Order: sequence, then structure tokens, then C-alpha cells
Amino acid sequence: MISIPDILYPQHVLFDPPARTQGAILHLLSHALKRDPRICDWHQFCDSLRTEGSSTVISTDGGSGIFIPHTRTAKVTQIVMAAARMTRGLIFEELAVPIHYIFLFAVPPEFANDYLKIIRTVLKVFNHPECESALKRVRTQEEFIAILSSGANIALNDSDW
Repeated sequence: MISIPDILYPQHVLFDPPARTQGAILHLLSHALKRDPRICDWHQFCDSLRTEGSSTVISTDGGSGIFIPHTRTAKVTQIVMAAARMTRGLIFEELAVPIHYIFLFAVPPEFANDYLKIIRTVLKVFNHPECESALKRVRTQEEFIAILSSGANIALNDSDW
């Protein structure tokens, strides 16, 4: 099974990037992926994100908004992920909650089921206030990835999903 450390690298985790709009955060996250060898053509990947991508917004019990832009594209060889944590939260006009976490995904069509498992793992972390609180406090990208990865263990123990 594909794990979060397999698809999210420390250099692709941004803490409080200087973005104040949805377009700006997507630009910064996609730019963080620019040299990723799993992306066959970065410009076409960005075009796919803009033209064929979609997004999901989730509000957690802890009051954090999660924004998940994603695209299915043959321009990546494996699932690719970038993430940002926004301490103050971003306000997007079209969204009702301030966004504190952004998880960008690019998924090859043949990895759709693996993508759903990864999303479930990430969201499980936000189902537990102590995990979400830990994500707010981490200082390194490696710690951030480790906490997100802990969702795999939570998913194995919880029966409410």
C-alpha cells in the first residue's frame, strides 16, 4: 500500500507560505513540485490542475478548514502530494471557513483507489483533536508528515468509518 511518506516529501510541505488567495496557494504548492521527477511535464501538470482539477473543502471539529485541490492526470507517474499549513488561516471568498491546511494531489488515473485510501488516512488525523493539535505545533516538515502518517494507525483502530 502507498503511504503518505511515499508521496509527500519534506520539501513539498510549506509552513505559512506568503499566499492570501486560492490561486496564490495553488501556485506556490505546484511550484514546490516543479522539480519532482514523478511529474512528466510540469507545465501540463499545472494546466491539468487549472482546467481539469477540482477541490474539496472540509471543516474539522477543531475549527480548521481543509482545502484539497486535486487532479487526475497522466502527467504524473505516481501520486504526488504537496501540503501547506496556514497558522492564521486563509479566507477564500467562495468558501465559508478559514483554511488552515491545504493538501494538493495529482493522481494518475490508475491510482484512484490508492488516492482514496490516502485521503482517508489524512482525514482520520483531523478526526482526533490531539492529532490536529499536534499538527498545529510541529516545527519540521518531517514531523508534519509523521503525524499525517499516523492516520493509517488510527484508521486501523476506528470502526466509525
